[in-house]
Amino acid sequence: MKMLLKKSYWKVLIIVFVLFCFQTPLVFAQQIRVVATFPDLADITRQIGKELVNVESLATGVEDAHGVPVKPSFVPRLNRADVLILIGLNDEHSWIPALLEVANNSKILPGRPGYIDCSLGISVLEVPIRMDRAEGDLHPNGNPHYLLDPVRAKIVAQNIATGLTRNFPQHQQAFDKNLKAYVAELDNWIVRWEKAAAPKAAPVPTRLARVRLCALASVLVLITTPSASRHPARNIEISLAPLLFCIYSSLLKKNKVGFAQSFHSVLNH
Repeated sequence: MKMLLKKSYWKVLIIVFVLFCFQTPLVFAQQIRVVATFPDLADITRQIGKELVNVESLATGVEDAHGVPVKPSFVPRLNRADVLILIGLNDEHSWIPALLEVANNSKILPGRPGYIDCSLGISVLEVPIRMDRAEGDLHPNGNPHYLLDPVRAKIVAQNIATGLTRNFPQHQQAFDKNLKAYVAELDNWIVRWEKAAAPKAAPVPTRLARVRLCALASVLVLITTPSASRHPARNIEISLAPLLFCIYSSLLKKNKVGFAQSFHSVLNH
């Protein structure tokens, strides 16, 4: 019995050793810790980094972008982060700079490799000519809400892939592959969204539908004319005018001009 247990013990050790030696580096490599300021940036980063990244978003998506309530849990997240991904254009100016001061992480400070500004290369809109409070809420560097345009998400994805590669060049091939797949899928969705948003021509009503609408108009004229009680015959004549006009128009469209002219002559007598 002891010999059997001893043999089983050594078999288990050998199997564990073999598995350890032949495991891919991804299993044992620590994931890249990414902190994004907003959920949309976090989602794009997950598509680019896949299993290589562990992504957290500070905001939940329901807060005012310019005034996200700061939580104590933000500080340790930023302290452990390998990279920080931001909208930029001063969109996070009211809360991120103060957090970076206390996070004590030089890797993600502005100007360092871990600071990934997604606004690079974006054609900025609504850049104010002059700064005046009389103009209301202004964005000094232009409108930072560029991700409302899905086409610009492709630029954001490229900036994220570039930033990740800058910090972890050993994974460039994986980042480039995932970026290409993400942009291709996004392009397919953009085509679908453009078709859905395209103006649609109003449906042309059928002859039967036009007759029904005219009949409804006749009824409405009949019940809303004030002189109904004084001149009932004249009131009915007026109320039937929309219906008769509709029938007359239909006859003309069917090229039955001879009959339509006869019908018109009857109406004139």
